[in-house]
This record gives sequence, C-alpha cells and structure tokens, in this order.
Amino acid sequence: MSVDPVAKTMSEASESGEVSPPKSGDQFRCSNCGMTIQVTTGCHCKDKRKEDYAHFHCCGNPLTKV
Repeated sequence: MSVDPVAKTMSEASESGEVSPPKSGDQFRCSNCGMTIQVTTGCHCKDKRKEDYAHFHCCGNPLTKV
C-alpha cells in the first residue's frame, strides 16, 4: 500500500516538533492498513508538553494526522 501524501506531510510535521494536542474533528490514519479514527472530544490538558498528548498507534506504528 502506498503512503498517502497528506499523511506523509503530517507525519513529517510531527517529527519536526510541530505538534498540537488532538482537537475535535481531527482524524488519524494508519499508513499500513488504512484504519482511521476521528477525535470526538479534543484534548484540553493544562500541561501542553507534546510528550503528554494522546498517542495513537496501529500495526506497531504511530497513526498520522490526515
């Protein structure tokens, strides 16, 4: 399965540190199997360190924001 160009761009942004907490309506996709999840309630954590944000994984890899 080829990598979705939007997912690739979002993944590269995440790796560069341009990460924000998941918001309502955000979608995340597995680049391996295509499984997609949608956030229905955003993260409202007071501590905004990126390592504290929700982490979504499938097929042993992080999901990419689409």
